[in-house]
Amino acid sequence: MKYSSYFQSLRETVSFLENNTILPIDSIVTLLLNSNSIYCLGIGKSSFIAGKMASLLRSICLNSHFIHPVDALHGDIGSFRENSVVLIYSKSGVGIEYETICLECKKRNVPIILITTSKDSQLSKLATITISVPILQEDPFFDTIPSVSSVSASIVSDLIVFGIIEASSLQKEEYLKNHPNGQIGFFLSSKVEDVFHSLSSIAIVNEGDSLKETIIQATKYPLGCVCVCSKSNKLVGIITDGDIRRYLVNNSDISNVIVESIMNKNPLVISKEASLKVAITLMESNDKKISVLPVVENGFLLGVIRLHDVMAFNF
Repeated sequence: MKYSSYFQSLRETVSFLENNTILPIDSIVTLLLNSNSIYCLGIGKSSFIAGKMASLLRSICLNSHFIHPVDALHGDIGSFRENSVVLIYSKSGVGIEYETICLECKKRNVPIILITTSKDSQLSKLATITISVPILQEDPFFDTIPSVSSVSASIVSDLIVFGIIEASSLQKEEYLKNHPNGQIGFFLSSKVEDVFHSLSSIAIVNEGDSLKETIIQATKYPLGCVCVCSKSNKLVGIITDGDIRRYLVNNSDISNVIVESIMNKNPLVISKEASLKVAITLMESNDKKISVLPVVENGFLLGVIRLHDVMAFNF
């Protein structure tokens, strides 16, 4: 299929956005941060990008709404008051509805931001700030299907959102308040201490214990690991089920094997105060993709947290 020309057009568009330092992102960020209300407008496929942008802006604590241009011309334009900003998504940069809206905005002293692919259009002459992103080709068949232009508009939207986050110093905690439910909210708001297995339900051995005792404890507490602790309960190592299996593959006699000889003496650990998001990232970003972490405080073992337990929640 004719994919190559599509990807070539995408590459050129992304390269333009990445390397074009004259894009007025900073000016747009300042304008949006100083506004009371932001109205995102789009027709057809552009309406989806506009709707997404309105939602993104709300999630980072800005008062934003999607309005269809036709609805704007039939009453909703009454919301466009001074200190509002109108953000228009229009691939072609033309349209009688948009022109009427822009003229009304000028009467009401409402700034207009235009996101388009057209370099010189009627709307760009009416807009306060225009971002024009040229595209080589829309699609490899008809050169009309909104595809590269949709990606372009979405990237520009993301850049604006990132600029707002940076300029406003928005913290993760503030962002979290707007996502109380679902996986994002759960992983960010919940801590390791909310779901980890405590000392009474995990396998623990000492350095001098035998491998046989380790296997017995691993069988009694099947959480995927055995924690190795000193007499004062300081964590000194860990043995996973995988460590035991790999050892048994190559060694049939375990009668004289002690824990210290096969344990991992430098295991990754996590604090009980860490978020589940941090725990998941730590486990999944490791080269060996670990599935269990000891939970420690000042070096003392508190319990373990498993990736399986975290991912088992339904949302």
